[in-house]
Amino acid sequence: MAPRTRSNRVEKLALQQLLASGQPINIHGLPALPDELYLEIASQFPAMPVPTLRIPKGSEAEEYHDRYFTLLSLTQTCQALRRVFLRYLWQRIEVYDGMKAVEGTLGGGQRHHDWRSVRGQALGKAYAQELVRQLEVVTIRDPSLAVYVKCVEMCFLVSGAIELTVRGLDSILNVTVLEHSFESVMEELARCISLFPNLHTVQLHIKAPYKCRSFMSNVFKQYTYPQIRIVSVNWLGSLFMDSCPRMVRLYPYTDSCWFGCLDLVLKYSHLEVLGAPLSKNSISKYSLDSLPLYLPNLRDVTLDRVALRLGFVSLKPAHLLAVHHF
Repeated sequence: MAPRTRSNRVEKLALQQLLASGQPINIHGLPALPDELYLEIASQFPAMPVPTLRIPKGSEAEEYHDRYFTLLSLTQTCQALRRVFLRYLWQRIEVYDGMKAVEGTLGGGQRHHDWRSVRGQALGKAYAQELVRQLEVVTIRDPSLAVYVKCVEMCFLVSGAIELTVRGLDSILNVTVLEHSFESVMEELARCISLFPNLHTVQLHIKAPYKCRSFMSNVFKQYTYPQIRIVSVNWLGSLFMDSCPRMVRLYPYTDSCWFGCLDLVLKYSHLEVLGAPLSKNSISKYSLDSLPLYLPNLRDVTLDRVALRLGFVSLKPAHLLAVHHF
């Protein structure tokens, strides 16, 4: 039996008086449920997994699209549900090709466009506006929502097109930014990431023109994100990794082989899991010998199966780790 305190005595007295008056209880809203049940309801809407091993298609992709509008409807039901589900609604900040946005489906549901055409430029503007709109909600209109952002996923596509994802609590920022206002949008995104104190996961995929490399490097050099623990990148993602000094897990985007040099990760002394499949061209005897020395906490390494051609002698230093995958 729960102890009788001053607070619950007052509540029980108020309830007894309400029952004695004969008035109906809770006539202005839905009956309140424990927060654990609300969390269980929100968890039934599938979220894009990070790190992402493959791009979802068909009905699986539709399930991810429906999550936002279902949670949005719940927040508009009553004040009681708005208070609960608003935090889950903004766990995911998404802007990507084929996404069902407020103004309609971005890109018309098609994945390939001529981004230099008139229609392509219009699409780029729509993507940028949708991203800025969502970032504005969690950083300007209601900054209290920023604490719920815990994961960021970014994918940079051809011709400066970018697909990003930021997740919070399992929230995701999944964003596609095209060449329209590329630099200003990226600067705003880098700034907003620094405003998410509980952000712990970032997924970043870059397939941008080489001319964007210098700009991307300079954008993230302005910031340090010590709160980020998990990073999922392709080999160009090293531009972002330098801003994450306390990274403990490194994964590849869509399980693709990471062609970055293994020596690049030796400076991250907190690293525990090296899940990026490294090709045999990325591995040198020096780098493998240095793993136990520079990364004392490393316990899990994933190598591309082609690396087995290097022979057991070359890969022997990896066996000093507690766990390894090939």
